[in-house]
Amino acid sequence: MFNVPIISVMSRSAHASAPTTPQLETRIRQLAEKQISPWIEGTQVTFLYQGTSHTREVELAGEITGWHSRGLYLQRLPGDLFYLSVILPRDARLEYKFLVNGEWTMDPWNQTKLENGIGGQNSAFGMPDYQGDVYPHWAPDIPHGQVVNELFQGNALPGPRGLHIYLPPHYDPDKAQNYPVIYAHDGQDYMRHGKLNWILDRLIAEEAIEPVIAVCIDPIHRFSEYTFNNSYCHLLVEEIIPYIDANYKTKPSPESRTLLGSSLGGLVSTYMAFQYSHVFGNVFGQSSSYQFYRERMVDTLRDFPTRPIRFYLSAGCLEGLIQANRHMADVLATQGYTFRYQEYNEGHNWTHWSHRMATGLKYLFGKSVE
Repeated sequence: MFNVPIISVMSRSAHASAPTTPQLETRIRQLAEKQISPWIEGTQVTFLYQGTSHTREVELAGEITGWHSRGLYLQRLPGDLFYLSVILPRDARLEYKFLVNGEWTMDPWNQTKLENGIGGQNSAFGMPDYQGDVYPHWAPDIPHGQVVNELFQGNALPGPRGLHIYLPPHYDPDKAQNYPVIYAHDGQDYMRHGKLNWILDRLIAEEAIEPVIAVCIDPIHRFSEYTFNNSYCHLLVEEIIPYIDANYKTKPSPESRTLLGSSLGGLVSTYMAFQYSHVFGNVFGQSSSYQFYRERMVDTLRDFPTRPIRFYLSAGCLEGLIQANRHMADVLATQGYTFRYQEYNEGHNWTHWSHRMATGLKYLFGKSVE
């Protein structure tokens, strides 16, 4: 579905019969004795898999292939040992699996296994210069906010949906202080996988951002709701926001409301902000799926006068929608919008979004004006 980023592949297809030098085979077997995969040396990454006589082929698939079969076959050595070496940026982070005889398989020699956000796990690793972020981790020695879970029944769309409402530390409904609000799509995922509440706790404790409320909204029919669905926009603007403003200490102004979303959530955040710029003044899009109806999205930006909306957009260079995000940044620049665009050598996953969230929150909610 997506264009796959180009990487340097240093081994041959498993279907090729090219010989392996004795020196290379010795080195691969030395690595296999340690049962560590992948083995990283500088920018070179070597994947290893110990098969059996029944193993016909082993293929690497993951973020660098768009999670499709792209022909990155591991080379077979005598004794049913398979290997593949690739070149990656020194600060990259990658999630992957093997296709063993066509079946998805975790890398058994890689002990780093992460939830993939869709009910399964992926193998993962970071290159030598990859640096994660401290913010998505629990900090026991700082004040913590409260998460209120509610079921909201609207009229614009059927079915009650979950609202996960983060209230910052020291929130008091009887005090005069009001707060800006983040409205996050894929609400439960932003709490469970994104660790949004932990990130906000740390940023607020450091006084890196002003205290905020976050309303994390669960989807019911995700794809249809997040692809230019005016009924979903109506639900949020005409029903959820009035409910939140009536029941919590909010700042009810466009510049104090931010839309946050990843993937399709970033797409709907952008669309909704343009349709309701009198309601929302900020958009935080992570790996936004701008490849869907790309020209319609671009036409929307070009057809309307420049709106008073600030954007923070980020994307991973190892995900197939990077070009669509670059194009969106170019259009925003041409149209004169205030925005920041950031790329990371990472893929389309919650670890990427969680570890890069603090940077965008500082840009949008930092106490110094950028």
